[in-house]
Amino acid sequence: MRKEPKMKRTFASACVVLLLLASWLSAKDIEPRRGWVTGEHAEKAVAYAKKKGMPIVFLYAYSQSSCPKHNARADTYMRDRSLNGMVRVLVYCDKPRPAAFTKVVSQVGQDGVYVPRMYIADPELRLLGFVRNNVTGTKLARIASLGKRNMAWQGKTVKALKKAEKLAADGKFNAALEIYKLAEKEDKGYGVLIARTWDEQLSAADAEPAFFPELAQKKEELARLAQTRLDQATELYEKQNYAEAKKLLEPMVRDKANLEAVAKATELLKKVREALKKKP
Repeated sequence: MRKEPKMKRTFASACVVLLLLASWLSAKDIEPRRGWVTGEHAEKAVAYAKKKGMPIVFLYAYSQSSCPKHNARADTYMRDRSLNGMVRVLVYCDKPRPAAFTKVVSQVGQDGVYVPRMYIADPELRLLGFVRNNVTGTKLARIASLGKRNMAWQGKTVKALKKAEKLAADGKFNAALEIYKLAEKEDKGYGVLIARTWDEQLSAADAEPAFFPELAQKKEELARLAQTRLDQATELYEKQNYAEAKKLLEPMVRDKANLEAVAKATELLKKVREALKKKP
């Protein structure tokens, strides 16, 4: 077998070294811009988001790259104003993933293979939106806006659910149920919109409440609360404490919830009123 001349082999090796050196020299460090932190600070970032009630955006990119498109897109994302008002974390894909980031990524039905890409989440690390590497401009602004709207909706819904609990405690079970139904409908609606950010076509019928999963239990609990209130009123009636029984029954009957206990309360209230008329 004929051997290559030593000089030729040396030249080829030198070319490889030079190419590698050129690639290394052209590689650019991707550093966080002002307002961004890197993945090693993810835990503190999540704690801050919880304290301030802000969404979190994770930018997933290489820490160093010689690809101009990658570097330009990463810089574009870090400068995008639609992400203002979010806690911003730059996670390097060539370094260990923070646990918080891993939890968010696991919720994307179809994760992209290209970087940079972004994930928007709430402080509880529930996904609010996915941004592919080819999404910019108006579409990016819409996804960012979706995340911010969801956070505002969550705050409003927490207050509404507290109001529903107060209504139920006052015997207004139908009013409480309507609040629960609306919250559940809106929760599913956000699930549909969030899934669309990675092009998954999810219907409202197939969606499950992701932000307030306890709503189904709360709706079922109303029947138990209504029965408890009816039992208390019945006991008062049997003790001939008609005035107190009336106080418990009237809000239930007036509210007209479609519950068995409310139907029975309607009949009992008639008896209470008759007894009050006869009472000297």
